[in-house]
Amino acid sequence: MESGLLQYAKDFHQLCSEIEPTDYTKYEHIWNRSLQTFIYLNLLSNYLSHDDIIDYSTIKLMINNDNHLYDYLFALMQLVSELTRLTVNTVILNEFDRPKRISAFIKDVYQALSQLNFKNDALRRKFDALKYDINKPTYPLSGPGSELNEQHPANNSTSTYFFSANFYNSQDILPAFFDQFLQLSDYLGRDNVYISIYESNSHDNTKDLLHHFDDALTRLSIPHTVITDDSTQKPFFVGNERINYLASVRNLTLAPLTRQLDERFNHFDKIVFLNDVFYDWFSVVRLLNTRNGAYDQVCAFDYFKIGLYDTWVTRDTCSRRTKVVWPYYQDAHSIDLLRRGEPIPVNSCWNGITAFDASWFVDRSGDSDPIRFRVLDECVTSECLLSSYDIHRKSHKQPEIYMNPLVPTAYEKPVFQLRSRLFNLSLARPYLTYRYWFEERLFGWLTALGRKEEECAAWLDEWKTGNCTYE
Repeated sequence: MESGLLQYAKDFHQLCSEIEPTDYTKYEHIWNRSLQTFIYLNLLSNYLSHDDIIDYSTIKLMINNDNHLYDYLFALMQLVSELTRLTVNTVILNEFDRPKRISAFIKDVYQALSQLNFKNDALRRKFDALKYDINKPTYPLSGPGSELNEQHPANNSTSTYFFSANFYNSQDILPAFFDQFLQLSDYLGRDNVYISIYESNSHDNTKDLLHHFDDALTRLSIPHTVITDDSTQKPFFVGNERINYLASVRNLTLAPLTRQLDERFNHFDKIVFLNDVFYDWFSVVRLLNTRNGAYDQVCAFDYFKIGLYDTWVTRDTCSRRTKVVWPYYQDAHSIDLLRRGEPIPVNSCWNGITAFDASWFVDRSGDSDPIRFRVLDECVTSECLLSSYDIHRKSHKQPEIYMNPLVPTAYEKPVFQLRSRLFNLSLARPYLTYRYWFEERLFGWLTALGRKEEECAAWLDEWKTGNCTYE
């Protein structure tokens, strides 16, 4: 397209040099439409490349003529209309940050155009039509991306969130992690989030990166605690000694979660734990808005090369471990929800990112026993599983715990790109067909043979299984 635009500009220069000014005015209606298209394409190309606008003075130099402000304004309004349509395509491609930028850009352009006094002609009618484009929602009202829309019922600017993260030798993942969290905090509101980070034993560049992130959070006035320990040697533990160590470092991130901090944030709505994973900020919003926020706990899906990663923690509604490969679950109801991309009830999960109703972790009465990470003395099991299990123990009804299949995370960037990007494209359809017929229908029974049994079942006997189905 660039070569075509350059050729048009060259030809237009030649036209302007060879035609008399009076004849130019007389016959300009012949090339006005093509000139408007030329200006519009330059504006669109520049915006897609730089998120910026070409001013009229630059356009004058490009066409070597000073008499086409009308055509410039017409092309600018056409750009605004086109960008509102572009937001739909960007959402389909999972580019959820671009609609925000487009919305801010077209509102700025509209505000500038509003200062002009248009005559009652085609340009005026074009401007009047822009108000319908301006009032379109930034994100769709239904379908993918709808949970990001300000009109979504779960979005509430007064909601507050406590984020917790632990890191060890995470230098490869931290730049992307920081970038996504800052976009997430901008969306949720910087005054509505608190992040607590504890790093331990890293011997790569993790500590330095966290110090820089600490400074960035301070500059942006995002409430936070970032602690890096002095050790670069990870202690060697096995069995419950290892679980006890992991539980202790997770609990250190919860140390700032006092009643005073909770009251300062007008009582946190959700407590969110972030592992050292690749994720998208809008996926976290989608996770928080699962079932319009009505849950005790909700988890993402974390993947590795073969399939589902965190099967050691995940338990279905019958307290059975999931399997690594598709369709992960045993019962038909869960598999059907998985295919439809809807939240799946489980008894426990973690999966890279998980959000809890804050009431489980905050002592608001002064005499309650908030959940903290711990070990099971009689058997080796994950401290993360026990956080879900303790909800079962403390609850008088079936806990509302779900996994959201629309929220992918991964510890490796290629795996994350595969699950979050490529699986949404049409080129992935042959694989999805293969997965349905071979991994699920024909050989699902075979992949289930490797499913591990619960080793600590005798000591984990307080699961509530009211939603259990063996179908």
